[in-house]
Formats: sequence, C-alpha cells, structure tokens
Amino acid sequence: MLMKFKDYILQDWRNLYGCEPSFKRVLCSFLWDQRFAVVFIYRIECYLYKKNKKRLARLLHRINMLMHCCDLSPKAEIGEGLHFPHPFGIVIGHGVKAGKNLTLFQGVTLGSKDLGKPSLDNYPKIGNNVTFYPHSIAYGSIEIFDNSKILPNSVVITNIRESSLVGGIPAKEIGKI
Repeated sequence: MLMKFKDYILQDWRNLYGCEPSFKRVLCSFLWDQRFAVVFIYRIECYLYKKNKKRLARLLHRINMLMHCCDLSPKAEIGEGLHFPHPFGIVIGHGVKAGKNLTLFQGVTLGSKDLGKPSLDNYPKIGNNVTFYPHSIAYGSIEIFDNSKILPNSVVITNIRESSLVGGIPAKEIGKI
C-alpha cells in the first residue's frame, strides 16, 4: 500500500513538473505551489482512509477544503498523474472512479445525481487522459472514455466515447481528438 501511495505521488509530480523529484523540490512545492499541495494532501488523505485512520483523513479533508476550497472524497478511486492546474472549487464525489492522468480545472464537479444518500454505483467512471475544463460537470452513472476533453461550462449526463471533444448543456460531441 505504501509503495502504491509513493508511486502515485511520484507520477503526480512528474505529470505536473516533467522532472524527477528531490526532497527539497517536494517540500518547496508543497509549501508554495497549490497545484501540488492539494494533490499531495489528497493522496495522504486517501492513504490514511484506506489504512482505517478515518479521523485523521477527515482532518486532512477539512484542511484541503479550507486551504483550496476543494471537496475531494477519499473514497473516490483516482489513478496516478492527477493534475489540478487551478485547484479551487473542485468537487469529487465518493463513488467516482478515474484512470491515469486526470486533469481538472477550477470549478469542476464529478458527482451523483441522487440527492440524499446516493449509491456508489451512481457516479461517473472516467478513463485515462481525460481533461475537464473550468466549471464543467459530470454526474450520474455515466462513462467517459479515454482521451476525451470536456469543454468549459459543459454538463455531461450521458456516456462520452473515446477521444471525443464535448461541450454544451447537456454536453454533446462536437469533434474528435
């Protein structure tokens, strides 16, 4: 479990900076670069949650919410290479499953369309190398396949095919990548 956590952090770093990390670089980035800090705190939160240290995970969750206004559930399963170019106002629900190299800009919401107590099966499943541009939303039991891009202010409520460029309310395919 610790190796997987370390591998995720290293890949998140490489995806953001394009180089190998050193202790000094990681420490400086954690302190001064919110793009890395929010992902680093989130990864620690997920690790602690899986190790059944739920109170400490909840504390880190609150810290991330206060520092970055990001509500990132430790129950979500997100692959390595997670990237937030502008990490403010991002919401990731409990049942979200995402592959590698997910990029979320500010104001993105990935969640359930059920109010109250939603089922974990009623959240988006997202493939590898998917980008959500500012203020886009994906909710419900949908799949967004690999290499897709969701344009700003789009609302995704249906499945999105591989290598698609989608936009609008509701989001429709407007091109291929």
